[in-house]
Amino acid sequence: MNNVPIVLSKKDWTNVLESVKHNRHLYDLILNQLNIKYRKKTAKPISVKKIAEKHKRELTINSTIYENKAYQILESFKIKYSKQKIFYYYLGNKEHYFIVDLYIPKYKLVIEIDGNQHLKKENFEKDINRTEILLSLGVENIVRILNKDVNTQTLENILERVRKNTL
Repeated sequence: MNNVPIVLSKKDWTNVLESVKHNRHLYDLILNQLNIKYRKKTAKPISVKKIAEKHKRELTINSTIYENKAYQILESFKIKYSKQKIFYYYLGNKEHYFIVDLYIPKYKLVIEIDGNQHLKKENFEKDINRTEILLSLGVENIVRILNKDVNTQTLENILERVRKNTL
């Protein structure tokens, strides 16, 4: 006799299981096959890189007026820089990331433009930890500027000090 596949709905299979519940072996075989066929698909975990890229897009779209002012000043200096640069690192076996406001690769310089929330003790401690990790990733200079201090003079001074290696 040829094996002919029988197509049953999930409800029909439930009825079949009910009718063979007295035969534990047969019941387990059918249940196992049903679990394979109707198993819920589990979502694949989203990679850290995809999360970071999405976060970067959001930060770029919602840049503060002070970040935009810094971008304009750097463009007037004709300096190549990256907005919202992502730095990846591992802590244990888990990948993490930081997004910095400005990165100037020529000087391995990160410029963070900070609001008043960075003056709070808990945020200040996070910034210190962040600085240590960025230095371990090859960044040589990290400068934090308060929003109110973002101007042409401040950025010129920072770049001049980096050029002279006095930062």
